[in-house]
Amino acid sequence: MRRDIIAIGASLGGTEALPRLLSALPPDLDAAVLIVQHMPADAPSHLPVLLNRVSSIPAAAAIDGQRLAPGRVYVAVPNRHLMVQDGRIRLTRGPRECFARPSIDVLMRSAAYEFGERVIGVVMTGTLDDGTGGLWAIKDRGGLAIVQSPEEAAFPSMPRNALKHVRVDHVLRIADIAATISRLNCQPLTGRKARQPNRAMGAEIRIALGELAPASDRPGEPSVFTCPDCHGSMFEVREGTHSRYRCHTGHAFGDATLEERQATAAARALEEALALLDEREKLIHQAAAFAGKGGKGEDAERLAQQAAQVQDLRRRLHEVLETPVVEDNALRPAG
Repeated sequence: MRRDIIAIGASLGGTEALPRLLSALPPDLDAAVLIVQHMPADAPSHLPVLLNRVSSIPAAAAIDGQRLAPGRVYVAVPNRHLMVQDGRIRLTRGPRECFARPSIDVLMRSAAYEFGERVIGVVMTGTLDDGTGGLWAIKDRGGLAIVQSPEEAAFPSMPRNALKHVRVDHVLRIADIAATISRLNCQPLTGRKARQPNRAMGAEIRIALGELAPASDRPGEPSVFTCPDCHGSMFEVREGTHSRYRCHTGHAFGDATLEERQATAAARALEEALALLDEREKLIHQAAAFAGKGGKGEDAERLAQQAAQVQDLRRRLHEVLETPVVEDNALRPAG
């Protein structure tokens, strides 16, 4: 056996980085290459066309049920997770993970579960932390992990989060990633006994496949956090130093993704509070003016003090909004 399953994930910047990587892979690569590029759910993907312009390995949109074959590139399609099961492609509408469908974590986790040490996982340019949990699963099952050098990545958050939480085997620039994949693909495996997949990994794969109701299995310990998508209770899944969270309806988040969504929700709540405080300040000033005209000096003074307090609170809330909560991991539209 060889390392003949290559699972690659990218987000923002991927439409430029992935063609560079595929163009550097040799035409005789004896491996199946599976690619997840984050994309909008309601727009067609042109990635296979872009890849075929530069790649000597034919690329096509993945088709549910097709058997994996070496020398082929399978590209995720919009609004479907790309998975592998029993040596075949599976396209599913499982719950979003890290706000994404297709999700890099879902692809890599299913490949690790199915093929163990035969898998090479590659995380490339993108924001937040999709791919970190997937690389962890690949390493847990004896596969190899490669991360694009953050210095080269157009959006370095995904590579940096993977490096922070996973003991990756190689941190490389794109040209060196292709050469390393080719070299590893040519090396036979040692034949050592692969580590068995854990029960939680299998349960999460069944959730993504739609074979298991998320509420029927506990993927981890109960968490104090609630799901930012459906506001349901969540479980914390610990993978080394990395935490992932999955709710009872199946939505899943890495810690960086959850932090970003919380920051966004907090900013929105503060903006709504500012709007209400602005209206309250105007209302108090108006009431104070009427109180003064009516000869109610004490009432006018009290209302003026309240208006000053509201104005001070508005100023402090403005300061909070102008302070970045999540700097490197700021969410941007999917690329």
